[in-house]
Amino acid sequence: MYDRLVDAIPDVEIVVQSVRPVGRAGGAVPPADPPPRAAGDVSAPSWPCLSTGPLVMPDGSARPCCSSMMDEPDHPFAARSAAHGLAALHRDWTDDPLLLLLRGIGFAPIIRLIGEIAPDHALAKGSAAHPCDVCATVFGERELAGRIKAACTREPLAGLARHAAAAVLDHGAVRETVDA
Repeated sequence: MYDRLVDAIPDVEIVVQSVRPVGRAGGAVPPADPPPRAAGDVSAPSWPCLSTGPLVMPDGSARPCCSSMMDEPDHPFAARSAAHGLAALHRDWTDDPLLLLLRGIGFAPIIRLIGEIAPDHALAKGSAAHPCDVCATVFGERELAGRIKAACTREPLAGLARHAAAAVLDHGAVRETVDA
């Protein structure tokens, strides 16, 4: 399908999300091998997080996406529960500085932070090619995830995330729609 789309509309960059072994299909789908990276390549994945919104689980808890964080109930993001309604959950998801950064800019600031916070970490030496792999690796480690989240709530990263949300994600229009 990807090849057909590229052939049909060659002037449009198309980014796809791979199928990942999570949730009920976790055991049924073998994990794909990530594309090879050059030795010492610490660059971030070439596209930002493509999450379409929070995922509400049957118990009312929430995850920031339906991919790599689906099986992580202790994730560090603000969108954690639908107990106060879907509008509040969406607002938490939309306003989380770390999620804004990942969706608006991508993983380059996170990879740089890892290099500063944990220079011996595997991602500081070579980043995964797919955003979901970076997310699962970083946010599965509670201490590192907490330090990254804290850094994203302070300037200059918090301002960078807000600016990216306004410019790339049209965050103002999303906020008005949710509040209406």
